Amino acid sequence: MGWALIGTSVFAGLSTIFWARARAKRALGRAREAERVADLRRALRHASTLITLFGIIACPLGALLALASAPSAGLQAAGGAILVYPLVFVLLLSLATLTPFRQVRGMDWDWAAYAELLLSATWARFVPGGATLALGGSVLWLSERLRDGGDPTYASIAVAGTTACWILQWPILSAISLPGRAVEFPMKDLEADAKQLAEKMGQRLRALLLLRSRRIAGAFSVDIGRAAITDYFLSALTYEEFLAVMAHEFRHFEHRKRETRILPIALCACLAVTLLVSWLGSLAGVPPYFGALASLPAWAAFFRSQAKRRRLNEDDADDAAIEFVGALPLMSGIAKSYALNMRIGDSSKRGAIHRSLLDRLHRIAAVGGLPDSTVEQAIQTAVACASQGTVVSLPSTPSEVPSHG
Repeated sequence: MGWALIGTSVFAGLSTIFWARARAKRALGRAREAERVADLRRALRHASTLITLFGIIACPLGALLALASAPSAGLQAAGGAILVYPLVFVLLLSLATLTPFRQVRGMDWDWAAYAELLLSATWARFVPGGATLALGGSVLWLSERLRDGGDPTYASIAVAGTTACWILQWPILSAISLPGRAVEFPMKDLEADAKQLAEKMGQRLRALLLLRSRRIAGAFSVDIGRAAITDYFLSALTYEEFLAVMAHEFRHFEHRKRETRILPIALCACLAVTLLVSWLGSLAGVPPYFGALASLPAWAAFFRSQAKRRRLNEDDADDAAIEFVGALPLMSGIAKSYALNMRIGDSSKRGAIHRSLLDRLHRIAAVGGLPDSTVEQAIQTAVACASQGTVVSLPSTPSEVPSHG
């Protein structure tokens, strides 16, 4: 049954890729650019979601069933499946939809940049879970070897290797989450003002990076003390909007500090529950994979709490930007990110973490004591800016800097 489930997952993943390619090509036939962008985005989002589900549920479950007699190997295989399956199939998805994406976006994207864009949106989210399961399987294997008096050499190597991967995943995730090449920020006066703002907020800005992107508007909290903004986004922002967007990201420094304390503990707790339930099940004569399946509610509760916490963090970051800069520049800056990314048509749709654009702008206006009419004003300003193209001419490309470390 396990191998049949793995085979079904592979077939379903390939079918999803062909379906996404057909949907992407069909999007090219839409008359309006906004409709083409929306259709393509919807096809990629649905395909990524399906691949993710196959990669974090069906394929790992198949690995556990196939290796039911060896729980340590089953956990390692399940963790590997969570890492490898989405990685391989997202890369195949990028190959299958690159040409339609280029035609819709109107730019000559190279495959590496496009694949990185899809990976940052899909695969990177589930690396911690896969790495943690693989580490747990290695630890269980080592404990079995020590308990049975067997040779622990290979199990010790596996523990060392998976531990190293678990530690190294964080800077790798930080790098792959950025949609562009990170370079030194070219506007030193603007950078100095940003650092001064961070100090007012009780944060230390170690580095402000500029991302050389391809028509992607966004700002990011890279890690504690480092923030980044894409050149495409920066070129469209006023001075106040830039500071408001940066204030939002600076507030995330505090959230990241909290994550460094809570996230490892929560992941280890879920792993401990998985190992304990599997061990108790083996003592009672229950197949080991049933014990692993019984721990799924703990993992589901963990991911649900993570999503809820991230949603609360976004509201908290908005509140900080309102307090230190102002509500109106934050509203127009957020609206511009939607307009530049051709997502104004999705203004009433909420994401997994963020509120919908309209809901978010109305909330910011209420917190900032502004009338509801400012919401429409911010959206109109953003649409007009996107239709005009670049507002600010940036200096020549600075030297490249590492995207992590």
